[in-house]
Amino acid sequence: MIRSYRMMDVIPTINDIPKEQLTREIIEHSIKISPRYLVELYNSPVTRKFVDYDLCKLAVENKVHCSIEYVPETFRDIQLIIKSLECNPNNIKWLLDRNLANYDMLVLAIRKDPMLIRYVNTNNEYYEHLCDLAVSVNGLSIEHINEQFITNKLCETAVLNEGWSIKLIPDNYKTKSLWNLAVHQNGKILLDVPHDIVIDNIPNIRVDKVCYKSKPCKHNVTIGNHSLNFVGERTIKQLLDRWNKQSNDMYDHFNSHQDVSSVGEYVFT
Repeated sequence: MIRSYRMMDVIPTINDIPKEQLTREIIEHSIKISPRYLVELYNSPVTRKFVDYDLCKLAVENKVHCSIEYVPETFRDIQLIIKSLECNPNNIKWLLDRNLANYDMLVLAIRKDPMLIRYVNTNNEYYEHLCDLAVSVNGLSIEHINEQFITNKLCETAVLNEGWSIKLIPDNYKTKSLWNLAVHQNGKILLDVPHDIVIDNIPNIRVDKVCYKSKPCKHNVTIGNHSLNFVGERTIKQLLDRWNKQSNDMYDHFNSHQDVSSVGEYVFT
């Protein structure tokens, strides 16, 4: 049977032939396809002899799965766990569920994917430090942090990393200074600033000259260093009404719907 596979230049998996006929080549090929085969191999007295550290390492280094959960406890050491997290930080959830995650593992996983903070129990002795780390890497991760651990400093760190995160912060932390930080980190936030908040040094609002003649017409808009594509007339008017009452050019365009492609870019400062 093995011979017929080789004639077709196809390597079978461990499910294709009797366990007594398995070779190392077939087993390694199977593990590359799915690390789940490790469990089947290890649980069978006939094939357990094939399971060794190198085979477990091959399973962990599988670029598709990178899973540590199929590695028998006998071979599951720190090095393999770290390799699995480097490949797929989501492995931290499995480790946390079994109380196997230490500080270094948690830091590695959250640096790679800050949203994984949602799986860390607030009773974890490192929770506060991990919250700081998460929002410093991706401010949007503040959405997954227990509100009891949110502080002004944590909010500031999150907003400095990503202005959009202010939309995920509890209202009682949204101060004037925080809104200012958010706007200057991400100009798009101007669209969401409450009316009782004053923004210092408003970013430039640039409306592209090209009019996309839909109903209503649309323009590309840049606020500070951030671009918004196909912004509708209503939103542009809201921006100008709130932040640049002296600019009348765009109002003339909207009122007449004339072609402004030859006029150039409108810049409101």
